[in-house]
Amino acid sequence: TVVVSTRTAKSAVARNRAKRQVRAALTPLLRNITPAHDLLIIVHRAALDLTTAELQSVLTGALRRITSHA
Repeated sequence: TVVVSTRTAKSAVARNRAKRQVRAALTPLLRNITPAHDLLIIVHRAALDLTTAELQSVLTGALRRITSHA
């Protein structure tokens, strides 16, 4: 689940664009996640200025940190 609050982006258009961008960045990474895991992605304001490639890099690092602690 991808969450973008109204505090992060006031307009629905910006929130929906951020959600789509995060989902696009996550799609290639989901192959590495076992189906038993649920993910909650909370988008912060700084993420609104990132490209999809930059988001994918950030998410890859976050997933590595999560899996190394599991």
